[in-house]
Amino acid sequence: MPLEDIRGQTLSAIEVFSLSIRALKEHLARTIESRGGVVLDNRKTNWVLTVPAIWTDTAKHFMRTSAEMADIPSDKLSIVLEPEAASVYCQTFPPPGCRDIVNKGTKYIIVDIGGGTTDITVHEKLTDGSLKELTRATGDECGGTSIDNQYIQLIVRIFGGPFYNEFKKQYPDSYLSLIRGFESTKRTIQTRIESEYQNFTIPYAALNKLCQSELSDDLEKVVTKFAQSDKVKLFLDKLQIKSDYAKSFFKATTNNIVSVLRTVLLDKDASGVNYMLLVGGFANCGLVQDALKRSFPELTIIVPEEAGTAVLKGAVLLGYKTDFISSRVIRYTYRVSVARPFDRDKHDRRRRFKKDGEVYYKDEIKYTDDGTCTLLGTVEVQIPNPTKHLRNVDVIFHFGGTELTVTAVDEETKRNCPVSFVIQDFR
Repeated sequence: MPLEDIRGQTLSAIEVFSLSIRALKEHLARTIESRGGVVLDNRKTNWVLTVPAIWTDTAKHFMRTSAEMADIPSDKLSIVLEPEAASVYCQTFPPPGCRDIVNKGTKYIIVDIGGGTTDITVHEKLTDGSLKELTRATGDECGGTSIDNQYIQLIVRIFGGPFYNEFKKQYPDSYLSLIRGFESTKRTIQTRIESEYQNFTIPYAALNKLCQSELSDDLEKVVTKFAQSDKVKLFLDKLQIKSDYAKSFFKATTNNIVSVLRTVLLDKDASGVNYMLLVGGFANCGLVQDALKRSFPELTIIVPEEAGTAVLKGAVLLGYKTDFISSRVIRYTYRVSVARPFDRDKHDRRRRFKKDGEVYYKDEIKYTDDGTCTLLGTVEVQIPNPTKHLRNVDVIFHFGGTELTVTAVDEETKRNCPVSFVIQDFR
């Protein structure tokens, strides 16, 4: 799948992700070497990559492949679910006011509000110290970037879509500066705001120059002519937005988060939950916190001091202790398409086919092509030292981890067979 940058240039998605991971990896290596003179050994380093819990098997495989393309060895790479990482961090360093979460039998809900998504899962602390997932991880695309999009739409309404696209192309650095301004300011907006306006620093010089060339007017006049000029005005290099108007940008996102949480908490397996932990970069937003406190007064809502880095630090902890999560709720029902010898007295004639001179039929009562299934991938098993006679091979699917894995054992030799689990094409 090709991605297009702000200049219209395209590159495949997997290359974009791979290059991003490689850049982070190389930056880490340089930083470690400059601080302690230690050279990072790729083969002796365990790498941990975090992903949203709501991601599919295909998406996780995409990330693993991207990391492999960035020269991270597959056998040294772990895929960790972000709310699980945050939960482990909070278990290891319980936040003030919520130290009961380390007690055996305590149930709590983790809400990881990141940039693109909000991930939600419910955990219970077991007697052996591990964590049990009580409900299927869920969530939605209602993270912090949805608020950024509201601000972007405001810019489009003021200046027009063609102007906005031209701004991105001609002044990419200024465009990124504008977005960063939105990102930082949105976290500081509170429910009770004393000032009448919220101030956003904008790249004045670039915007003014483009207004003159594209709109034949000065920046200040363009803003003044805006239909909602009573809510937005310009002061020096600041775009001032009425506080109540700015707060309205958050309503759809907070309502969406609350709606998803209500659905999770209605699950019978979530009964007995007393605590809600908010983590992720957007968890520090006062408007989000207040919306959740109003909607769930029966829960103790805690925001750790380092909510924005809880996932990162928890991922490191899971890199050392991979069995912290003892059980998970599977997200899908998995079926395997198989072929058996055709029996005309038992089987549907429409599902028969020939192979190597024998007649077979597809699957059993529930078929994998009945419209309710989606092809995930195919398993290819290599038989070592092939013989003339047929040999039985046990193909084993491993559920319960963060990724679906497959192994195979030759019944005759009791040896593992090389297996490739080929996920359907995602490029």
